[in-house]
Amino acid sequence: METFAAIDIGSNAARLNISSVYVVNNKFILQKILLLRLPLRLGETVYEKNIITREKQEKLIKTVNIFKDVLDFYDINEVRAYATSAMREATNKDKVINAVYKKTKVLIKDITGIQEANIIANLLKNYGEPHHTKLLIDVGGGSTQISIFYPNGEMINNSFKVGTVRMLKNNIDPSEWDRMLDFTIKNTKNEDLFVIGSGGNINFIKKRFGSYDNPFLDLSLLINIYDQLQGISVEERIINYSLNPDRADVIVPALIIYIKLLQLLQIDKIACYQVGLSDGIIMEQFYEKHLEFDKKFL
Repeated sequence: METFAAIDIGSNAARLNISSVYVVNNKFILQKILLLRLPLRLGETVYEKNIITREKQEKLIKTVNIFKDVLDFYDINEVRAYATSAMREATNKDKVINAVYKKTKVLIKDITGIQEANIIANLLKNYGEPHHTKLLIDVGGGSTQISIFYPNGEMINNSFKVGTVRMLKNNIDPSEWDRMLDFTIKNTKNEDLFVIGSGGNINFIKKRFGSYDNPFLDLSLLINIYDQLQGISVEERIINYSLNPDRADVIVPALIIYIKLLQLLQIDKIACYQVGLSDGIIMEQFYEKHLEFDKKFL
């Protein structure tokens, strides 16, 4: 058993994940020790002004310093920190990354959309039915990653600028929707699909509305949840469904993305294993240390 730490700085929130990895009967088991999520919403200004403002930069520094205090408590000296869509699109990202490092000594790496897709895909490729083509839909604040695993071992993926915070800011080019839908249809035609969802919103939906011993969420359930939530205010969502304020607004755009893709594919259910990018960063560190690691995932 070994323990690793990961920081995921997303467009909506930042997460610190401290997890242990066990090897049991030649299988890897990820056991979370702590998952701390803090509202940050870097994408709020990036998708309007293309920059991370000074205010958001200072909040990011505070967030990373909080994470450092937690790591000190657990006597963990190393952490891998990745930032996704909002950071990689900010025109002042280098200045922000340098400022964070100067104040915290934590070096943030802004990863590409394809790298993000690969990390999550590497985590989830062994989930689900082995003889089906597996389609992974990972919905974030700034982008959606689509990964497809074929039974012969081949994999293709792509990242699209279709995300929940971006949708709230009305900052999605319609052609990007078309590109995502075309990519998905083109590469899954005539395939027997097993669909997997990841991301904070579907993880919340699984925890709040799903069954503990059943990984699947029915499309009809997602549509029902969407109908309930889109007709009430953000404040009512917080009160009635125990949603955090920074989840209460983005959950509806997330549902739109999942529902649209499932309807397009004529699939009536989606599996959710309640893991995400930070878990993938944990496993990336484990693989690099102990196994032959495919360098395309770096």
